[in-house]
Amino acid sequence: MTFDTRANYAIATAENGNYEHAKAVVIDLISEDYNNAAAHRAWGRVLYKEGKASDAVAAFRVAVALDSLEPQLLFEFAEALMYQAHRYAFVPLPNMVEARDAVDAGLRLSPGDPKGLQLQSQLVEHFQLVRS
Repeated sequence: MTFDTRANYAIATAENGNYEHAKAVVIDLISEDYNNAAAHRAWGRVLYKEGKASDAVAAFRVAVALDSLEPQLLFEFAEALMYQAHRYAFVPLPNMVEARDAVDAGLRLSPGDPKGLQLQSQLVEHFQLVRS
């Protein structure tokens, strides 16, 4: 299997609830090539599916540092930040600002992307509520 195929397999395995097996596959990928954004992205997606918000954010942060030109990765990072902000009361504002920055960067790379526009709308709503 190719690197990307194994990453997608790990994500699909997590979506089926087999987190331990998915994590084992991704750990192998990261061990094989630590500087591969797809491996860290897969790690973030597996952890996100498992409900581990803080760990998912950390994994996505590494993936974005390795590849900041992939709009869908930026949107997934923003989504994880927003999830963490809603889950933990002590991190909402910094996360929402970072999520907004990630969405804006993703939309500059892919204007009109439906996922990016949806996240942008959610963030606008959030910041309007904060100002009220």
